[in-house]
Amino acid sequence: MLDFVEVRVPIRLHLPPIFSSRLQVGVLQYIHQLLLKYNAELQGIPVAINKISVLDPCAVIKYDNPYFHLSVMADLTLWRISTPNQLTCGEINKISGDHVGLIMLGTLNASIPASSLRSAYFYEIFSKKWIRLNVNDECIDGEMGNMTEDHILEAEKKIFRPKQLEIGQKLSFYVDGMTFISEDQISLTGYRQAASSKNTKFYNGSNSAQTRGSNSAQTRGFNSVLNYGFRNSVKTG
Repeated sequence: MLDFVEVRVPIRLHLPPIFSSRLQVGVLQYIHQLLLKYNAELQGIPVAINKISVLDPCAVIKYDNPYFHLSVMADLTLWRISTPNQLTCGEINKISGDHVGLIMLGTLNASIPASSLRSAYFYEIFSKKWIRLNVNDECIDGEMGNMTEDHILEAEKKIFRPKQLEIGQKLSFYVDGMTFISEDQISLTGYRQAASSKNTKFYNGSNSAQTRGSNSAQTRGFNSVLNYGFRNSVKTG
């Protein structure tokens, strides 16, 4: 799966003079800016910070720069890809004619645009569900609402092609690669079928929706824009 790992790392801070008498507030404000943004050096997205300690006995002011500089240590919880072909799971929490919304790993919001669904599904406006165009023996009913993510990930049929997409349903897929774009966006490459069908791209990034990848009939999966943020976050970018 996509892993949550804890690392203890040094962080170099550059704080404005307004925090000279409120060091703790300045340190917390600066470090919190690192959350939910991809960090290339850490090779992951910090989602939580704990145990912050100041390393320097005093801050340093250099030349005519009014900012003061100091180092701290902090425990970071990172969301990262540690091995290829990792299985992850999301739960559908919103369906419309424009997109299908997911909660990934109980933490991240995902959006699958309609343009990447139409090669295999059509939107049924009265039931508000995406129905599969060609149903065959490889498809399953997709009534997975009572199954936990662990059950889905441990099931023999981990990757499936549901007959329809509906709220509460679990969707699983493999992630096999990542490309850094910016601190607000990374590109995750994944697939939902057999290992030989690695032709679906998943995108993890900022709050602006983007549609990329192939919509051809041979594409077996979705293009997804994953928005950094917890369920209760108002704004994450």
